[in-house]
Amino acid sequence: MDTADLTESLTGYALQRAELLGEMLLSDEDREARVDPFVRRIVDSLREVEERIISVSGQENCGPNFFASVGAAKVTEVAVFRPNSVEVVGSYLLRTAIIFDEDFGVSVDVAVEMPAKMFLEKDYLDHRYHCKRAAYLQALVEHLHGLDEVDADATLIEPFLGDMRKPIAIVYPSQRSTPCSVRILPALGKDVFAAAKLDLRRCNLRTVASGHPDNGQTVEGSGGIVPTPTYTQSILEDTCFRDHLKLLHEALTAQPALAEAAALIKIWAMNRRLAYTPTTPNGFVFTMLLVHLVRSGKLSVHADGYQLFRSAMEVFASDTFLGSSVVMSGSLGSSSRPTILSKLKVSVAPFFETVFANSEGTLNFLARTSRESIVQLRKHSKMSLDLLRSSDKNEVGNIAEMVTADNDAFVLLFLKKSSLALQYDACIHVDLRGCLSGSEEGHPLQLHDEHPVVQLGKTACNVLKEGLTDRIRLLQLHVPPLCRRSCIRTRQGMSKKRKTLSPYDSSIVLPRLDLHSSFLIGVELDAENALRIMDVGPSASEKELSQKFRTLWGERSQLRRFRDGRVTEVVMWDGDANVASPARHRIVAEASDHLLRRHLPAGARVCTTCDQLDFALYRGGGTTSGDQGSVENTSQLFRAFQRLSSSMKLLKKLPLQIHAVLAMNTALLGLSPFPALPHVCAGPGAPAMPKTGNVDPYVDVFEVAVQVEGSGSWPREAQALRATKAAFFINVGEKLATTYGIPSEPTMDYLDVFYMGFAFRLLLDMQSRLPRAPPAKSVQEVKHFTQYFTETQHAALMHSLKARFPTFASVCQLAKRWVGSHLCSSCIEERAVELLCAASFVGHSLYPVPSARIAGFARFIHLLATHNFDQDPLVVNLNEEMTTSDIKAVRKTFDSRRSSGTAPALFICTPYDVESLSWTRERPSRGDLNTLISLAKAADQALTTCIVGNFAESSSRAAREKENVLDEDIL
Repeated sequence: MDTADLTESLTGYALQRAELLGEMLLSDEDREARVDPFVRRIVDSLREVEERIISVSGQENCGPNFFASVGAAKVTEVAVFRPNSVEVVGSYLLRTAIIFDEDFGVSVDVAVEMPAKMFLEKDYLDHRYHCKRAAYLQALVEHLHGLDEVDADATLIEPFLGDMRKPIAIVYPSQRSTPCSVRILPALGKDVFAAAKLDLRRCNLRTVASGHPDNGQTVEGSGGIVPTPTYTQSILEDTCFRDHLKLLHEALTAQPALAEAAALIKIWAMNRRLAYTPTTPNGFVFTMLLVHLVRSGKLSVHADGYQLFRSAMEVFASDTFLGSSVVMSGSLGSSSRPTILSKLKVSVAPFFETVFANSEGTLNFLARTSRESIVQLRKHSKMSLDLLRSSDKNEVGNIAEMVTADNDAFVLLFLKKSSLALQYDACIHVDLRGCLSGSEEGHPLQLHDEHPVVQLGKTACNVLKEGLTDRIRLLQLHVPPLCRRSCIRTRQGMSKKRKTLSPYDSSIVLPRLDLHSSFLIGVELDAENALRIMDVGPSASEKELSQKFRTLWGERSQLRRFRDGRVTEVVMWDGDANVASPARHRIVAEASDHLLRRHLPAGARVCTTCDQLDFALYRGGGTTSGDQGSVENTSQLFRAFQRLSSSMKLLKKLPLQIHAVLAMNTALLGLSPFPALPHVCAGPGAPAMPKTGNVDPYVDVFEVAVQVEGSGSWPREAQALRATKAAFFINVGEKLATTYGIPSEPTMDYLDVFYMGFAFRLLLDMQSRLPRAPPAKSVQEVKHFTQYFTETQHAALMHSLKARFPTFASVCQLAKRWVGSHLCSSCIEERAVELLCAASFVGHSLYPVPSARIAGFARFIHLLATHNFDQDPLVVNLNEEMTTSDIKAVRKTFDSRRSSGTAPALFICTPYDVESLSWTRERPSRGDLNTLISLAKAADQALTTCIVGNFAESSSRAAREKENVLDEDIL
């Protein structure tokens, strides 16, 4: 056995994969005993469909049905004949089908090829094919409802790959012990319509061509005829089921490891929401990509499943992946590929954002996939590669460490599921109710190559990309379809077991498949540019570009002259009534709202989640104009601290010169939601005594560390050192009083200084002058030194996180506000809450670093709700100081202390506190932690609804949060 095989066998990685695939794939025993008989019964029955005629026009009054939605007026009745063939296709036959739903098992695809005599020569025009296809599907479903093995009440209709024109039926067995569902896919022979008529450059919708002849022309010389590539592609897809199955079967037979690799990629993509949505690739596309990479030589033909998966991640992570048109590597020789690629540039590439075509160059597998979906695929592939590489840094001989690293990587890669609410920094909801025309609402597919909601969604994305420029890293459109609906039952269909039907009777009617009249745009922000207060446009001398900029921004655009003499178009956000400097995080929301209201139809409603919880950071809930937010409160405190720090560093004739004054209290770093307000009794610069109201009987104290120049004269004995520090504090207090008139109160251990309404407690920073071990013998002195050291280390690390991540401070404020609103502030240390927030910004995760406060807060809540604190320590590896060996030692310590009952309920490990002794030793208790977790679970569900749910519901939910902070089900 070589080193690689030994390593894999010892780490158990192969065993983990085998266990995962055993759960997600159907076993051979279940396949043969429980699924195959049901599938064979369905296939045999479909081959015996009785010939009849279905009247389409007679179904107009059967509720909102499919035939009314496409509006194909020339199709009044459809003759149904027995199919040419009925075949099982797709991943089930290739043994790569994933069990998505534990209740219904795998999904089996059955392609039913419709006979050519059903169609006329020009049925490819104006949804005639789609009408006949739907009528044929309706006849197939009616026929299957007569089988005892089929649960007729459970049959569902859903769009194929999100295409509302193409319904498919999902049939479930009446026996729940059969772990499968069968998808009925109407198919079309390749010779039914002439290939030239299905050229993607043609206009095959006369309603789009505005009265042009049926034999519409291609783009060249078309006189302005608009091509309908999406419509034509939907017909072409139905002709390729058998060819695709043959290609994949040959590839997987030649290299069986491809099946395991395809299954792993499907699980990985599904968990990260990179597949099985209308704008992302599906499992079939990922399998075709794998086959293409193997045939093109980018993946080794001798690799096993895991090696293929990892190599595919490296290809997906490349910046050039699908950056240009790609042709499937097939049986064609290399001499034909340049011709196919040149054909793609003319016939396919102009109409789609991403192109991965079949070997003939006639069909685009990624026709519905957006460019942003490919960008997300690259980004998640890079994150997964980083995770895999971090687990590879261990030495082969250290097996225990490799098990730990591999387990962490395996869980994040294949077991953790991402949430749409946590995937973006902001979500923009657009409601189009009331702004679509009556014809679009009644016949949404009749007038358009794409659904009008999808068209408006793409328009919105293009406008936001042009206006927000480098403020954003990614925009992703989500148009949720009403995916599954039950059949509409007619009076004739009330009796399931009725075996005979008159030629024109219908026991069911296909329902109308439509989209919600709203869409969601997920936004990933660029933290460095999102808070910019000015958008600079083109120079005034560039007339066309300036006019385009003014058209984009409208009245927000203005002409400005800069100090260097430039005269340009600009959009200013600073000073706006709704976007004051303390609320610059709302600039993106204001800009998006302005752009979308300007460029979408009148009546469209826009809501952005950037400022959804801002009310929580205002004293009084932000209900009045005089309410102060956390930014205003922190700025007063920080201004006083900065002035005092500058004054102290300018003091003369001290025994040792003061070099720096460092914040130890996290309120001075802006991490507290409501820091103390200036007190009337706290020194010069304090506010005047209020005429009415009570004065607080106490003054909050903010601890700061004073660093002085080095000296070798400090005593080593504890009492002498303490007396020397007291003498130094007395000297500093006298200098502050005589030089600036600042009062102070010295003690043996610190100096309290009162300035501008705040009390600052000065502690002498001795950690750079003394050894790490405290120069004391009593337990109290040891505890005091250890606490001082950890507090300074914690403050320094929090300061570095705030500098690295602009949103970290506001996330901490929201987290502490949430803890306080549930009266749990006494149950958990503030610094423990800060570390929980820090865990959302550092380390490996399914999500990028949050660049908005609502995103960071949602991840804090999700972490608290989902992390298993009983079984796993929370390692917050600040600045990546801890190695894999250190983390392994932490896990060993945690397991030992947990088994002995000495570990705290909340075990948070940091580089300066590896045993979680500083902030969680005494609190929270196990009961308090369980309470926090329960509250976090409720808040996680509420936040998910607020962020990605209907924005009208989000607004009412936010109002309920403001009314009652003790409502644990909401807050």
